[in-house]
Formats: sequence, structure tokens, C-alpha cells
Amino acid sequence: MTADTPILTARGITKTFGQPPQPVLHGIDLDVARGELLALTGKSGSGKSTLLYIISTLDLPTTGDVRLLDVNPLELNDRELHRLRNRHIGFVFQFHYLLPELTGLENVLMPARKEKEETARQAHARELLETFGVAHCADKRPGQMSGGEQQRVAIARALVMEPDIVFADEPTGNLDSENSEIVMSIFERINREQGTTVVYITHDPDLAARGRRRVVVHDGRIIA
Repeated sequence: MTADTPILTARGITKTFGQPPQPVLHGIDLDVARGELLALTGKSGSGKSTLLYIISTLDLPTTGDVRLLDVNPLELNDRELHRLRNRHIGFVFQFHYLLPELTGLENVLMPARKEKEETARQAHARELLETFGVAHCADKRPGQMSGGEQQRVAIARALVMEPDIVFADEPTGNLDSENSEIVMSIFERINREQGTTVVYITHDPDLAARGRRRVVVHDGRIIA
């Protein structure tokens, strides 16, 4: 993949649910350039989360084609798809999904453990915790952390394998304004300093405006 090649292309993406089929996405086309900071926004029920899950390989379109990192996820077997996600894609959700029995550092290192790189990535994991202001959470379990701390540890986990692209679904949805600002600043920083592509969903117009590009989804279609 050259620098000019989009890191992500989606063509003719549709999605239906239920019987009889209810359409949620209607023939969406989307390109994401390498190094973009892209905000997906729209009203609740507009289809933006469904779109994010499809372009991030977590769900399948009913029809259409996705190419991510010059690979069609539909052509991969389960093992290859898991490896693509673990090594090249970071995921951040509204809920942190930290494992309650593990410490902050152990949670951050989970993707590295799956690749048998836990020891090699430990220094980087600690560096991420330090950078995000949660080094003191390295030996704490999630139940001993605040909501903002849990989310920052979750972001560190998403970044420990140094992914090419990060997908974030309402990453500030459960946070107060101070912690929302911290999380958004982290995304801006990794995008600016490391060139990590970031695609994030937000309802907040102020946070959406901080993307270098904003895509508005309405009734399953991109309108702006």
C-alpha cells in the first residue's frame, strides 16, 4: 500500500436486520485516507455505529465491499481476520471492557499476550500509561479506577500493538467534560505525532468539529 492509497475504502455498503428485512444502511461509499482524523456523526439511530462496525471488520455488510489495509476481510479465514484486528486495528468503545481480574498493565498487554509479545511490549505499555496520565493504575484493577482512568487504560490497550488505524465508538459517551477532553486530546496526539488513522463516532458537535473531516450519517446515508 502506497502513501496515496486510502487505508480504507467502502463501496455500496448496505445492511438489513430482521424479518422482513429492515434496511439500516443504503449503499454507502466511503474512503478514509491514511493519517486521517475522521469524525462520524449523526442522530441516534442514523446507522453510524452500524457503519463503523462494518468498516472495522466487527460486522459484515448485507451487500457491498470493504477493503481495509488493502485487504478484503471477507476473503480472510477466522485466524487471519483475528490477526489483522489484533496487529493492525485498535478498538475503543463507550464502555471500557477491561477484564476485572487483571491489573491495568495486564489489561493493556492483552493484545500483546495473544501475539506472544507480552515481554517485548511491556516497556511500551508502561510508556502509554505514563503518557496518558494513568501510570498509577498499572497495578490497580479496573474496580479501583475512576471512569476516566478506565477509559484511558482501554485506549492504551488499543494502542499497545501500534495499530495502523483506531476505531472508536462514542469513546467519551460515559465521561464528564474534563475526561472527554483528555480522551479527545489523546486521539489528536496519536494522530498528529504518530500518524495513526483515527475514525471516531460522537454525538457531541464540538468533538465532531475537532476531526479533520466530519462525515454526517442520516437515515443510513451519508449526507455531508
